[in-house]
Amino acid sequence: PKLPYLDKTVVKRLLLLLHILLLPALRLSAQANDPEVDTVLFIFEQNPGDEKWILKKAKDDRYLQVHYYRHDTLRWQYPALADTTSWNAFTFRGYRRNGGIENEGLTEHSLEFTRHDTLYRFTEWTSAREEGRTLELLLRIGENETTFPGKTDEKLGSLMIFEEFSDLLPNRYWPE
Repeated sequence: PKLPYLDKTVVKRLLLLLHILLLPALRLSAQANDPEVDTVLFIFEQNPGDEKWILKKAKDDRYLQVHYYRHDTLRWQYPALADTTSWNAFTFRGYRRNGGIENEGLTEHSLEFTRHDTLYRFTEWTSAREEGRTLELLLRIGENETTFPGKTDEKLGSLMIFEEFSDLLPNRYWPE
């Protein structure tokens, strides 16, 4: 069968459209795991190999992003644009009471963001009385909430590290 004639203008427009549609996906894939550019700060893993959220920042602190993986495939990143405004898309809350068991020492840190009307809140607790850490992810859509426990033995990093970035991500634990 003879192929229909396509003029050069139509071909150029189709190639441009294809480029526009594929470029974000290619950029997302290239940026997703570049150790030269990104530093992993925290990993929340519900079930190894199933669902995973990775909080990353640029080595030069230019941006902060969360990457969501399902079955080791990157599904989305938030915010989509990796620039200096990305830090404003997150809310950090951190509290620390030192003193060991006799002073009920504890820490509580959380990081949250909202994507497509869904609130995501990662929370990490430690207690001097109860050894170890507790991790959870809260998802809220409207009035509905679901909480997922995190694998503490599989995690990398700690939400406590965000205390170091107070100039970019202020601690909102205490009301202003």
